[in-house]
Amino acid sequence: MYKESTIKNKTEPKATLSSNSLEIVREPNPKIARIIIAKEWDGGEREVKNILDMVYKNWKSKYSDTRVEFIITTGGFVKFEWDKSITKNDIGDPRNPNPKIVQILNFQAQTHLEKILSKNDYIKKFSEFSRYMTFGVDSSDSNLPKDLPKKTHIEFIFLVDLKTKKFHPTGKIYPMGVEEKVLVRNTDMKSHFLKLGSKSVMILGCHDLNMFNPRARAHPKLKKFRKGIQDSFSKMTKSKKPDIILQHPHSAIKASTWRLGWGGVHKDLGKHDFWYASAGKFYEPEKTPESRQKVFQISKSIDSIDFIFS
Repeated sequence: MYKESTIKNKTEPKATLSSNSLEIVREPNPKIARIIIAKEWDGGEREVKNILDMVYKNWKSKYSDTRVEFIITTGGFVKFEWDKSITKNDIGDPRNPNPKIVQILNFQAQTHLEKILSKNDYIKKFSEFSRYMTFGVDSSDSNLPKDLPKKTHIEFIFLVDLKTKKFHPTGKIYPMGVEEKVLVRNTDMKSHFLKLGSKSVMILGCHDLNMFNPRARAHPKLKKFRKGIQDSFSKMTKSKKPDIILQHPHSAIKASTWRLGWGGVHKDLGKHDFWYASAGKFYEPEKTPESRQKVFQISKSIDSIDFIFS
């Protein structure tokens, strides 16, 4: 494993939204590149562009011969402001929201992401290193990034085909307990599964991985609503047999957070050969994190090149 020296574009003693220190860790045979955020993050357009510029510049200058299958970002890597005319009544029950409103929000999210990616021709630039790139894209009814689970909100993931420039949207389907009445769910289960060439790919939002957590499945007070999602998604996973699974957590500061979820995926898929990776945000100032190296290693099953910003 090769570990690049830290590169800084600011020298403040404490990281801020506008400062970025970059650490690059490249393993021998990377299949995936991960953009990992280890600092406070608001997903604003300027901040996203700064990160993408630094990744491209350093990749081009130091690892131009390294090409991967996917480049992935964290959940909520990008934030967008949704149309304020959309009310909670328009959305309806967030567990089974009005599909027309979800379609509108999807359009707004994709428009915002396309605007960012067009600024410095990022699709063309990153196509030098990969065929596909994923982006976590969030918004809430008040457009405030803090305390997102307490607000009416939506969490998209877009897989971008860097060759054809097509966008494949999906979104978080399995809410945390505190989100059950506020997460505008993506109810299109099939959108989590894509056929890319000869590979079957499964895309997961942040908490979606916990659908496979055996403890969550066996909880004595598990609601019929949540069990229904778990059972249906498990059945589809066994049918689709994904070769690649990409998760987009908002937070990943402890190795134990997602361990049981990945264990449940292995149990569901049995002897089927697959690989997985996630690129969470290593930042929760109110909690004590585990070793970064330990967390980053358990969140993938293949070699990667990691761009870690703090």
